[in-house]
Amino acid sequence: MDKVFFLVMIAIIVIIIFGYGLINSRRQWRYIIEKIRDSFGKECMRKYSDGEYRHIAGYTNNHKTEYSIDDITWNDLDMDSIFMDMNYCQSSAGEEYLYYMLRNPDLTMSSREDLENKLCYFSENESDRVKMQLALYKCGRTGKYSIYDYLNNLDNIADKNFNKDIVLLILYCAAIGCLFINLGLGGIFCVLRGFDIYGGISYFSTKRAIEPYVTSFSYVFRILSGIEAICAVDIPVIANEQEELKKLKRKLNKFERFSYLIMSKNSGTG
Repeated sequence: MDKVFFLVMIAIIVIIIFGYGLINSRRQWRYIIEKIRDSFGKECMRKYSDGEYRHIAGYTNNHKTEYSIDDITWNDLDMDSIFMDMNYCQSSAGEEYLYYMLRNPDLTMSSREDLENKLCYFSENESDRVKMQLALYKCGRTGKYSIYDYLNNLDNIADKNFNKDIVLLILYCAAIGCLFINLGLGGIFCVLRGFDIYGGISYFSTKRAIEPYVTSFSYVFRILSGIEAICAVDIPVIANEQEELKKLKRKLNKFERFSYLIMSKNSGTG
C-alpha cells in the first residue's frame, strides 16, 4: 500500500510539473504574439550588446560585391542607426541579411517592385504577417556568433588528439577499481580528485574552442526546422521563396541525421 501511495504521489507531482510547464509555455507564446502585433509601426526599442551587434555583419563580410557600400560612406551616413531603427527581424539570419541589403543596395527595377509588393502585402495583412514572424522567430538568434564566421573555417580546425583523454579514463576506472580492493584509500581519493580537476580543465578548454562551431551547426538545424514552419504558411506572395526553401531543405536531409545530438545540448542557444 505504501509503495502504491508513493508511486501515485510521484505521478501527481510529474503531472503538475508537466502541466505547469505547458501552461507557462503557452503563456509565453501568447506574450510573443502580442509583442509582435504591438511592435508593428512603432519605433524599434531593441538594445544591442557589443558582441551581439558585431556578428550582424557576418553574412555581409562573406558576401561582398563590387557595389558594396564602403565603411567610410556607411559611417558618414550613420547607417548603423538606420539599420537599428529598421531591424524588426525575428532571427539572426534575417537581421544579417537585412544588414547585407543595406550594404549592397539592389537598384534593379524588378527587384524593387518585388520587394515593394511583399512589403505592401504584409503591411495590409496582419494575420499572415504575424504567422510569418512567428515562423521566423522559431529560428531564433545565435547570440554573439555569426554562422558565416565559423562554417567557412571548419577545414582549418586541427584534429584533436584524444590519447590523453583515453589514458585518463583508463586510469580513472583503475583508481575506482582499487577502491573495492581497499588499497590506500586516502591516496586513491587524492588521485581521483586530481583526475577530476584535470578532466574539468580539459573539458572547458575544448568546449571554449569548439563552442562557436557547435552553435553554428545548431543554428543551421534550427533554420531547417524553421523552414517547415515557414512553408506551412499559405501566403501566395512568397510562394516562389517557399518552393525554393523546400528544394534546399531536401538537399540537406542527410545533413539533419543525428542533429538531435547537437540540438539537445544547445537548445538554449540564441
